[in-house]
Amino acid sequence: MNTIRAQNQIQRFYLLDLLRGFASFAVLIWHYQHFFFDKCKLRPGFNREEQPGYFILKPFYEYGDLAVYLFFILSGFVFFSFYSNGIVRRSVSLKTFAWNRFSRLYPLHLLTLLLTASLQFVYYQLFNSYFVYEHNDLKHFMLQLAFASYWGLQDGHSFNGPIWSVSIEVLLYALFFVFCKFVPLRPRYVAIMSLMGLAIGGIHVGAGIFCYFLGGLLYLLFDHQSTNSCFASSKLPAVGLCVAGIAFYPFTFMQHHHPKVYVACVTILPTFVYFLTWLQVRSPESGKLWIGFGDLTYSSYLLHFPLQIVFHSLFLLYGILNPTKTETLVIFILSTYTTSYLIYRIFELPVKHFLRKKLRQIAW
Repeated sequence: MNTIRAQNQIQRFYLLDLLRGFASFAVLIWHYQHFFFDKCKLRPGFNREEQPGYFILKPFYEYGDLAVYLFFILSGFVFFSFYSNGIVRRSVSLKTFAWNRFSRLYPLHLLTLLLTASLQFVYYQLFNSYFVYEHNDLKHFMLQLAFASYWGLQDGHSFNGPIWSVSIEVLLYALFFVFCKFVPLRPRYVAIMSLMGLAIGGIHVGAGIFCYFLGGLLYLLFDHQSTNSCFASSKLPAVGLCVAGIAFYPFTFMQHHHPKVYVACVTILPTFVYFLTWLQVRSPESGKLWIGFGDLTYSSYLLHFPLQIVFHSLFLLYGILNPTKTETLVIFILSTYTTSYLIYRIFELPVKHFLRKKLRQIAW
């Protein structure tokens, strides 16, 4: 099986889309703890086990934050897959690349930023405090407008806080384009870029660079191994998944956050990505039925926090939607995905298509 055949057989990495949707669900559950904040801080004595469905959802309540780094790895894999060769061969211009990213990300970001700013204003008027994220001033609004909310200029999280990871992705896209444009597309150079992120350190920009280019390395490994006729039938990815899971498990109990993040990023997370890629080669149509779940990733990621403001306000004002109740968790999840679907169909998708059509009409 040569590379071209492998790529032609795979219309889309449906299983990676499914994994992306699964990661967004993990973030959704991880952020359920927001309901237990008081004046922008977790209540003293907060116990994760008091959250509804803890026995079933424990991995998400405890480690759902790792899903953000899975997003970075997936982005690296997918962007190296679909854009790297085009940028190297100059068939993908900076204009096209930048506009595609803008049309995909910015409209919904702007909509949810304005929505969250309005809700935070109302929340402050009602309760004399912001909900979870306290830096909701003009400076941070401008940083949010510029998609620069976590580039190092901020005083902390602001407005629609989860957007911090997308602001890091914007930096990664720029770095990726420059890398493909001027650096040979070889594993050792991609590895060096990943290690640069490790050298920078931290769980934001450094971890983002580390994970994104680690995802690029995974793609180059896939691209290389897809030339091997034994790739699809090999059981090494499945074995690797088990080994990585066993290797990672003891580290989930580490108290220091940074090691937990980086250990996960070099064991269980990339192995899941590679394992699902291997399954996709074996069965190119696998996961196609779940394509809609992956499509809602971005909208659910940006909409769940403003919905939390509404839910928490109703609880404080009227005593309904008690966050310790299982029914509140279920209503919150259903509300998030229902709203995400409607926004995706009515706003996100049409605006993206409209903007990309405009690009074809504009001669720059």
